[in-house]
Amino acid sequence: MARLPAEHSGIWERHVNLSNQGGQSNLLTEAFNVNLEELVTKDFLAARFAELKADFDVKFRVLTVMVGIVLAAVVLPLLERLVLL
Repeated sequence: MARLPAEHSGIWERHVNLSNQGGQSNLLTEAFNVNLEELVTKDFLAARFAELKADFDVKFRVLTVMVGIVLAAVVLPLLERLVLL
């Protein structure tokens, strides 16, 4: 049988005790609180996407500069030779 992480180990035992006492809502509240840190909100996603977009914009600018350097170093001399022929 799979073992539960340490922070979840006592939940099932408390479930049995609370169910016998009619405290299922307390169990659900506790389960929600355990998983609260793992919830993803719209604000978190918006912040994360903004961070990724900023990172992408920086990388795109670097790529544009690199393409410009390659263009100046390789293609322009070839075009110059064609024009001189």
